[in-house]
Amino acid sequence: MTVEGCWLAYKAEHLPQIIDKRRQEAAWKNLCVLGPTDLNDLSPDVIQRYVKRRGNGATAKRELAVLRACIRYAVRSGRISGAPIIWADIKETPRSSWLTVDELKTLILAGDIHGIGDFVRLMALTGQRPGAVLGLKWTQVDDRSQIINFNRGEVRAKHAGIVPVAGPLAQLISALRATTGGSGYVLWGAHQRDIRRRWAATIKTAGLEWVTPHTIRHSVATNLVKQGVPMAEVSKLLGHTNTTTTEKIYVKYSPDYLTNATNHLSDCFGD
Repeated sequence: MTVEGCWLAYKAEHLPQIIDKRRQEAAWKNLCVLGPTDLNDLSPDVIQRYVKRRGNGATAKRELAVLRACIRYAVRSGRISGAPIIWADIKETPRSSWLTVDELKTLILAGDIHGIGDFVRLMALTGQRPGAVLGLKWTQVDDRSQIINFNRGEVRAKHAGIVPVAGPLAQLISALRATTGGSGYVLWGAHQRDIRRRWAATIKTAGLEWVTPHTIRHSVATNLVKQGVPMAEVSKLLGHTNTTTTEKIYVKYSPDYLTNATNHLSDCFGD
């Protein structure tokens, strides 16, 4: 089976159920250079050349995630008996841009003006990925246990968090249930096609035109670490499989980051 055949099967039968289908289709526009390649020929060298061609590590990583999703679907549907390992040595620059709490509040108010305030709130109160928030269904909200499981019960390369419902988040969920409780999705955005336009208008109104939806997730984690929340808790909230990934990105924001080392240096060389 070729890469293109794998994609076409995935697109026809699985993609319509995916909220962020536009991103996956955009990824395929670049992945299509691998289209004629047989899945058995997807060697590490082939993948590494693709990554080098793409240049941007984060972009290549997202595109390879789509390729893995196609291959996993082909295995689950019985089209192929086994999946090749899609691996590459990708260098990513850690994110450095984030929003303060006051800037997040400004973004929420701007979102209210343009009809996506609840989307921004839910992002800011949970720290989950935009796709997981937009795709959140009421079946994932456990009223008895008072938790939200942002994992959608499907095999995914990236895990999501399981978040307790309390305080402002509980108030938001209650308000949303009154308006969208009869539908499948928690947010109306799950069926909206103009969220990109609304997002562009929101960040312009807020004066934060460099911000993407994922910036909210990064900002939530950064602010929690800066406030001294243990790295293990932040990692669980984000849905990381271990704290290594969390520490790699966020440890520099910890209040006591390297203070012991620098204090020793000050004692040694200070006047």
